[in-house]
Amino acid sequence: MTEEQHRLFLETEKDLEFGHFLEMLWETGGSQTDIACLHRDNIHLAERRIVYGRQKLASRDKGIAALAIGSSRGQRTRITATNSSV
Repeated sequence: MTEEQHRLFLETEKDLEFGHFLEMLWETGGSQTDIACLHRDNIHLAERRIVYGRQKLASRDKGIAALAIGSSRGQRTRITATNSSV
């Protein structure tokens, strides 16, 4: 899905909360289950990170994802993911 297709898709969504959910999926690349299970304790504002357990990878002992939140030289918000042990 291109960014333009995503934007058009969101414009047709009537449920605001579901639209925010879809936007979070798009921005993070997270799975529906992982993002739906996020809690405020997963958000570390001081570190500008979202850290959560990836259910799909938990059984392989690689279940932590860390998303860095920030902007790059005036560009739109950028979220990058890394596997992490913490």
